[in-house]
Amino acid sequence: MKNINKSAVFLAFLTALSAAGCASKTGSAVSDEVVTENVTEATVDPHSVVFDWQKLYEDKLKEFASSGSFVKYNYGTGSMFDLHDLDGDGSPELIISAEPGADLLIYTVSGGNLTEITSVPKGEAFYIPQKNAIEFRFTAEDFVIGEYDTLDGGSFSQIVNYYDNSRSAAKGGAITYMIDHEEVLYPEFLETLSEYSDPASLKLGRKYSFGDSSIDYALYVSESWGAVLSRSQKDAFMKTLSEYPHEAGDDTAFEIADLNGDSVPELVISEGEEVNSVCHVFRFSEDGSLSEAGEGMGNIGHVIYDIETRDVLVINGNSISAVSLESGELSDYSFSSMSDSVFNCGRGHILCDEELLTALN
Repeated sequence: MKNINKSAVFLAFLTALSAAGCASKTGSAVSDEVVTENVTEATVDPHSVVFDWQKLYEDKLKEFASSGSFVKYNYGTGSMFDLHDLDGDGSPELIISAEPGADLLIYTVSGGNLTEITSVPKGEAFYIPQKNAIEFRFTAEDFVIGEYDTLDGGSFSQIVNYYDNSRSAAKGGAITYMIDHEEVLYPEFLETLSEYSDPASLKLGRKYSFGDSSIDYALYVSESWGAVLSRSQKDAFMKTLSEYPHEAGDDTAFEIADLNGDSVPELVISEGEEVNSVCHVFRFSEDGSLSEAGEGMGNIGHVIYDIETRDVLVINGNSISAVSLESGELSDYSFSSMSDSVFNCGRGHILCDEELLTALN
């Protein structure tokens, strides 16, 4: 984490809760929060929370799944999608990836209408919460080209673009750095981009498979936790997150997700998305505290949850195992057992001030 003031965030969080009662995201219709202090039991079914974008995104996902662009999911390949609020208005955008390396399609909902904002040709997209900005990047063998944008009023506005062909140095090519189509020296290149490249970012587009259960979970559960969790559950999540060690680094991320189908979410903390980045899964204990299930899991920065089989899957190198949340023990698992309704869990939010409050409201 970077410059995170735990006490200030925690106080701000409690103040927001006190002022709002049951805080909810834009466009939701939520019944009064059910008050319970038993954190090991569900409060309100997340499906009871209604947002205006849910049905529109569901229709778009089903339309895409019936199109010629759709590719059946097969661990690591095939079509996937993602939800993330890219403009800070409280409602997520929908990002669809036909397969790794294919175009990204980004949609938003405004005024009850679904709009395709942009298509990113064979590129990658990253959300930078501390700047409320998005990086679009295309990486070729010899160069990288990209831009940083903001989303406002349903359209992207470019902040700055860049070009870097230093990857061609090994072939003896002349190295060129460009900012806004003008050639610059390397120090200026770094300084110009550092405002956006230094803060941690989330890679977008490939989180949920297109199975019926994963579409249901993504649209009708994943964005509703802040509206249905009890005060005690929120306090426990905030305490664990705000006390998480700094040594994990700026790339630390977290996610609140139900990993056993009991409607009581777990907390997953990811130490990064580089190789050898582990995840930590925390569950509620009877005394109301969060305790870690086993030790660090996997080495790819996230776990995989199979919604149909209720298996929490851990990747270590080329091997895959199912993990017991009760004991933390691993058991053999075969990719052939995986259903078509899975999601990558652990990197829903960067662990920073902006995302802490967003996730729990």
